[in-house]
Amino acid sequence: MVRDPITYEEHVREVVGLIGSSLFKSVVPIVTTQNLTTYERTSPLSSLKSESYMKALVIADITGGRVEAPRYPPPPETPVYLARPEHVGVVYRNNPETSVEVGSLVGFEDLRIRVDINALTKHLLITGTTGSGKSNLVAVLADRIAGIGGSVVIFDVHGEYGGLVSETPDKVSIVRYEAAINPIELPISLLVSFIIPEGTATRQRRILRNVLKELNGRIREKSIKSRKPYSLAIKEIYSESHTQQVLEDSVEMYKDLLIRSIRLKSQDRDEKSVTDVIDKVEDFFEWRRIDLEARKVSELLGNNKVVVVDVSAFTDEEKDYMLKVVAEDLLWYLKEGLRRGINVIPTLLVVEEAHIFLSSDNTK
Repeated sequence: MVRDPITYEEHVREVVGLIGSSLFKSVVPIVTTQNLTTYERTSPLSSLKSESYMKALVIADITGGRVEAPRYPPPPETPVYLARPEHVGVVYRNNPETSVEVGSLVGFEDLRIRVDINALTKHLLITGTTGSGKSNLVAVLADRIAGIGGSVVIFDVHGEYGGLVSETPDKVSIVRYEAAINPIELPISLLVSFIIPEGTATRQRRILRNVLKELNGRIREKSIKSRKPYSLAIKEIYSESHTQQVLEDSVEMYKDLLIRSIRLKSQDRDEKSVTDVIDKVEDFFEWRRIDLEARKVSELLGNNKVVVVDVSAFTDEEKDYMLKVVAEDLLWYLKEGLRRGINVIPTLLVVEEAHIFLSSDNTK
């Protein structure tokens, strides 16, 4: 029983939790003897109590029929019982109109588990051992959220969702997006971090940032005026500055324009810094996947749609930066839509293997 601090009424308090492990042991030390007949069932020791040590994760506090997040643990020697359906049902109760069903609870098969969509405006952690069904739960959750009109973006680290099929293919569309770096659409600060990852190389980053800002501005302007894609705009700019066109690939042309601009704009700067910047640009274009026509993820959003962003071919470092790109793009889409008074599509971002993107610095 607990007393309400306002009304002073007493209420029955019950907590619902998950038992992780339990250990039974005697309250007295174990006695060893060669004569086992001395300690039979009639021995006085057999009447002593045994203690049960349990590790429990309390997930809900039910006081006076009201479910709340647990605020303090149960007191010592609190009796522990198997939860009854009425306890579990009130904990997992959700309005069918604002939630999606994801399955049933083990041991309570008649109790259908639903996820409140409105609660996903914050965060949801799905955890479990290998093979426990985490990816399957994500697939079910994404499909059913899309089924009620939402939009879901799955950041697919291992390529697990390449074969994702909707339960209602006539209603939900699955868009497979192989992530690529578009150096013209990518925020310049992130692109500079991609090419020059060393945070201490401030001089090199400054050189590259200034050149990228000018070059990308020229390309965007040419693309808008000519109503041509970036690749064709780059070819026109390249042909204007080269009497003999020796390159055919637009990505190679962009790299050549970038390196030439670095040399031209940095003639009065430290030669070593300029050489280091050019070396890193060449390494970037050699090892990174570049696509001058790659669309933003926000441009693929839509009602009843699941967008699978495949980054399985990327290195861990590239995955980390690409997640920043996707998250920033979606955040900008949301903020810009709200600022302009445009109805934005409710979107859920799912990050597979989220723990690998956590900073090793505990202060961050």
